[in-house]
Amino acid sequence: MLAVCFVFCNNNGAKAQTYYSQSGGTVSQTGKTYTEAGNDTSGVYVTDAGVYTLANSTVSTTGVSTSSDSSSQYGLNAVVLANLGSSITISGSLISGTGTGANAAYATGAGSIINLTDDTLSTKTGYSHGVDVTYTGTVKLKNVVITTLGNNSSGMATDFGGGTVTDSGGTVTVSGVQSAGIYSTGLITAVNAAIKSNGDDGGVTDAGGTITITNTTLTGAIHSIMVHNTTPVTTPAEITVIGGAMIATGGDCFHITGAPATLTLKAGATVSPSTGNIIYVDSASTATFIADGETVTGNIYTDSFSATVYGSLSSTLENSTVLTGTITRSSLTIDATSEWKLNGTSYIETLTDATGVNTATLTVSNITGNGYNVYYHSGLSGNSWLDGKTYSLTGGGCLLPVGATCTNTGVNEVAQGLRDIKIYPNPANDGLNISFGTPQESTIIKVMGIDGKIWSTCTITTGATETSINIRDLADGLYILVVESGNGKQIMKFTKD
Repeated sequence: MLAVCFVFCNNNGAKAQTYYSQSGGTVSQTGKTYTEAGNDTSGVYVTDAGVYTLANSTVSTTGVSTSSDSSSQYGLNAVVLANLGSSITISGSLISGTGTGANAAYATGAGSIINLTDDTLSTKTGYSHGVDVTYTGTVKLKNVVITTLGNNSSGMATDFGGGTVTDSGGTVTVSGVQSAGIYSTGLITAVNAAIKSNGDDGGVTDAGGTITITNTTLTGAIHSIMVHNTTPVTTPAEITVIGGAMIATGGDCFHITGAPATLTLKAGATVSPSTGNIIYVDSASTATFIADGETVTGNIYTDSFSATVYGSLSSTLENSTVLTGTITRSSLTIDATSEWKLNGTSYIETLTDATGVNTATLTVSNITGNGYNVYYHSGLSGNSWLDGKTYSLTGGGCLLPVGATCTNTGVNEVAQGLRDIKIYPNPANDGLNISFGTPQESTIIKVMGIDGKIWSTCTITTGATETSINIRDLADGLYILVVESGNGKQIMKFTKD
């Protein structure tokens, strides 16, 4: 074993270590302070299968990298660097870098591993990730706090040649442009973590990369997770979100552009996209989406370059999933336990829903239309079982071929005494007038949103033939009017303009 510590003289002439370097062998230290100012120099560097343990210490660097490419690919100027099958274990310590290319912890090469527990990592300038691995290196984190301020400085990253990063109970906050909370070309997993990017996407992965987060809150200033392709790799990226929350303050939850991807949302994960899109797939991408045991609100959207050129998305709702939203240009599979509630007109490619669609009665039990239609392409072989027919949806609306007309207006359980009801004006602004035609028994009138939320309820006395309701405070949009009395019930739509 060869261990070399470079030194300088402090003000009283005593020697103090500025950085630690080890080649091979096994060394343990505690209570150390390494402060290195040289360019292209690490605070702790272990190579040639060395094993190094450090506790309750401070490692910091202020030097800059003379090559951002070498910093990204090989760890030049990293604060802590494990190379050539070496192992570094650090606990209860502060690790920081202020120069460019100062990745806080960097493992490169097969067998190289860094284990961090109860540490605090920070970087301040560009090209300085919190942790980074290349060429199958590994970093394992437990209760680690990571903060980066510079551009191109993600919290947790895998880069050239991939690698593995695992995080348990950590907190990651990044702020720079093109600085994601997670950047994966390899395998990154996070459990019980809080990960936030104030300047970019919460997570980014290339084709072939994997991100798995469990009971984790992932927040992006743009998208929650973006999948793109900067390499010739054609293997799909794999994103799995198990519980926790996805928050996109300026974009979509899943944003797929130019790359194939497999996306899974399960175990009660929540989604909050500012655009309303749970998934956006651009015209050059192919993706698969599975919602497993989810109750989510948002849209599934595939973009188009032209009328005949658009992205490819296959979506599956399974294990008691309830989706409220629209679907545009995606194939859809719904199992017997799941449900889709529309809040806008939708267009699907192919439909697999053998349990919900009754081809004998021309009805659909597990798609609630709320007065909206779902259009399908009758010419696609995957829709041949629908036989080009129109099917009535619960709550009004139809499943029907593109170009067909729906006559299911949502009227249900209408007795003779309610058939003469008229509403006007429609659209309405301040007030909606209701004419019953014949005197009514005591009647209850409800105004509901298309999501089923009740906005107002009023009761009309026996003998009334007309009334009006105040809708001035409602937001503009489509609403459902439910009129119910001893004579029956009628459901109608109106627009607040």
